[in-house]
Amino acid sequence: KHFLHGWFGGDDMGDFSVLLEDVLRACGVAEGGALQGLVADLLDIGDRWGLEMGPYRNRAGRRRSKAKAICPGHVLQIFVHNSVVDSVAYGALPLGKLAPQGSPITSWLARQCPLDGQARLLVHPDLFIQHSGGLVRVFTHSSSPMYGNPGQRANLLQEIERALAPHFLGASG
Repeated sequence: KHFLHGWFGGDDMGDFSVLLEDVLRACGVAEGGALQGLVADLLDIGDRWGLEMGPYRNRAGRRRSKAKAICPGHVLQIFVHNSVVDSVAYGALPLGKLAPQGSPITSWLARQCPLDGQARLLVHPDLFIQHSGGLVRVFTHSSSPMYGNPGQRANLLQEIERALAPHFLGASG
């Protein structure tokens, strides 16, 4: 429901906390205090690590600091194997609308000379959870001095994992 109309940037994106709640609910986190507490915990982690948290609102009675992001400069690269790329990506116009003849994306890209436009990727969990020999590879980098120590990103991820684990441990087994 969040992507049917698209987001246009700026203040019209609304409260991202609602999107986070919906994702966690879809993953099986129970309604009520557990969900609200987890969302508030995750927002606190983002605040502590200096991430851009402007689009997120207060949750579970916790006031957020609304401090300016001190950790800018993140890069996310996603590589999709050519055997599945036409199934999960398309050439797009600004704001995500399908570009004329934007699908299949491999044909659309082949017609681009010089390469010009945007692409959108439909994130399917099955493609992303295969760690070795998978069809999707994800790489991240941060130019922020906060991540100068190679272990800092791992520390952030461990803190997120500690917040999530009680809600998911044993859920699959």
